[in-house]
Amino acid sequence: YAPRYSPVDDYLWTCRGKWDGHDRIRELARTVPTANPYWEQWFYTWFLAMVSQWSATEFSRYGNAAVPLLISKQGWNKSTFCQSLLPAELQWGYTQTAKPSEEKSMLLMMSQMLLVNFDEFNKISPQVQQGFLKNMLSLPVVKAKRPYGKHVEVMPRLSSFIATTNLTDVLSDPTGSRRFLAVELTGPIDVSHYLSRQYGGAFWDDED
Repeated sequence: YAPRYSPVDDYLWTCRGKWDGHDRIRELARTVPTANPYWEQWFYTWFLAMVSQWSATEFSRYGNAAVPLLISKQGWNKSTFCQSLLPAELQWGYTQTAKPSEEKSMLLMMSQMLLVNFDEFNKISPQVQQGFLKNMLSLPVVKAKRPYGKHVEVMPRLSSFIATTNLTDVLSDPTGSRRFLAVELTGPIDVSHYLSRQYGGAFWDDED
């Protein structure tokens, strides 16, 4: 008799009416130094799509297929930046241990996690990139069997994706890679602030 409960919906509801009109998403994007003139708008659109994905249902028709791909030298705070994109209350929904080669576990992860970071994207083989991964990024819902489940279920897809790499030559699809928003950094990302509180995004705001 326990009612259904969504910690994501509960958190977003507490943020309603608290935004002060300040554009924190593009401000967050500017902490990533790059010469790409489109980066701020790409990140802004992707961030809104990520939050929208959290409210998906089993009847959704579209998924967030865009994936920011941060490219830089090692030690330029890429992984720290990615983890900081979620507020503290939703950090349970972040992971960077995904294995795209394991189809079943990836599908279940897409129905449970909020942000999946493909850390060291260059380790994903060209076969996986052009096959399962390419299709998976566009899925609006997830069809999978839970552990100990008896049948396949249709579950909302909650997760969006981001990726990091230290190499520049990592996209191997000969037909094009429009799903990846590849951005080469010109310097370390500024993580001097606690991003998940100061730059929480358009849907949440720090009362401090």
